[in-house]
Formats: sequence, structure tokens, C-alpha cells
Amino acid sequence: IKQVYKILLKKKRMFFREFFQENSSKLEIIMTFLAILELIKLNRVKVKQERLFGDITVVLKEELRCG
Repeated sequence: IKQVYKILLKKKRMFFREFFQENSSKLEIIMTFLAILELIKLNRVKVKQERLFGDITVVLKEELRCG
């Protein structure tokens, strides 16, 4: 959770797929997804998906308050 949050503190907004390299394992993807769910629960990030099966955008909540 801390790693995902630290990345978002620097970048503010990312696509979910940008958290991974091409050779990332299923376990890494699942753990990152769970970390993002926990950050949503803690009200630290917001996620949005414009269309079905489209890219998922993860946004740091501080950015949402400012803009």
C-alpha cells in the first residue's frame, strides 16, 4: 500500500497498467489492485473508468480537491 501511495504522491494520476512492467507476475498485479482498493477505502485515491474494459485511471485525492 505504501509503495503504491508513494508512486501516486509523485505522479498524482496514473493508469492502472502503468504500475507494472511487461514481466510483472499475476501476484504483483493482484497485490497492487488490493492496495488500490485499500487506498480507496481510506479515501486517499479515486479511480475511474470511462468505458467498459477501458483503462482504469487512479487519481490521488489531493489533486481532486485542488482542481
